[in-house]
Amino acid sequence: MFRNWNQKRKRSRKDLFFSDIAVIIGGMVFLLLVLGVIYLRLQQNNHALGEKIKIVESELARIRLINSNLEKELARLKAPASILKRAEFMDLNLMPTQVTQIVRMPEVDELEFIYRDEISEE
Repeated sequence: MFRNWNQKRKRSRKDLFFSDIAVIIGGMVFLLLVLGVIYLRLQQNNHALGEKIKIVESELARIRLINSNLEKELARLKAPASILKRAEFMDLNLMPTQVTQIVRMPEVDELEFIYRDEISEE
């Protein structure tokens, strides 16, 4: 009776040892599965971000092209010949400025001098 019990006890220790190993191996397999899923998820996110970068870069190239065309058009519209042509088309009857139309604004120092003269005269 005691022999049987000791033999069962020894067997159960072996079974416990193998069951401990099985739990450890199972835990490692589960950990590897979790890490694999995380790795795949990160790769999927990297791919999605790469696609977004491609879309944004193509949009940037398109906007730069439009900006370049608009800069050329602005330069053309700012040209004096273009402005005069447009003024003639709109029949504005523009004429060169005359000497009587030019107003000279005094500098700040001259204003102070004039102001001092007015105060001293009073």
